[in-house]
Amino acid sequence: MIAAVVATYVRQLKNLPLCLELVSKGVDRVIVCYNVQDGINRPDPRLSPEVEELADEIIYTKERGQYPGEGQCVKAGLEAALSQGYEHTLKINGDVFFGIPEKIPTLIDRLGDNDFISPQWHNHYRYGSTMMFFGKTDRLYKAYSTIPLDGKDQLERRWQRAFLAANLKWKQEPYAEEMVDLRDPAKNGMWGEQLGFMHIHGDFDGTQDLLLHK
Repeated sequence: MIAAVVATYVRQLKNLPLCLELVSKGVDRVIVCYNVQDGINRPDPRLSPEVEELADEIIYTKERGQYPGEGQCVKAGLEAALSQGYEHTLKINGDVFFGIPEKIPTLIDRLGDNDFISPQWHNHYRYGSTMMFFGKTDRLYKAYSTIPLDGKDQLERRWQRAFLAANLKWKQEPYAEEMVDLRDPAKNGMWGEQLGFMHIHGDFDGTQDLLLHK
């Protein structure tokens, strides 16, 4: 049984319905964690009826700043997945898309005896990606729950320190040799080849066209 934890905020709402529609085809439960950041630029809109229909569960968090916000979302989502008995969890952001979502369960075999699998955050560094990872829910939560959410350094750095301290076994599945264009599945290594992975960065227009023409 696989749960998807989708961490999102106001800049990703334009394409969130498509994100959820796709990922729901490859998992058993979709948990949306929406970080409300009222007062930063403008009041955050509530999630649309379409999103509410596509999500199996919605968790609202409220943390100022990108890194504390995403961190609180992921922690809350993993806690929900764990409490509901989901053995595996896929964590993504609301601007991540899988063009071949029915292949998501194949990540269980690819995981093997490791605790989680993810891309590197950047080819020149060995930080674990927080944009997307897949693994054993109990092990992920054990590590993630220790991350300080008020830190100013990148969430990827704090996540790496947490999973190393918890002795999680990390399987790295990098993108292509050079991360040229995350909007092009053909340039995203195993994630693109097997799952049709795309990361469109926020409120980019034209996501549907990209998916249809790849």
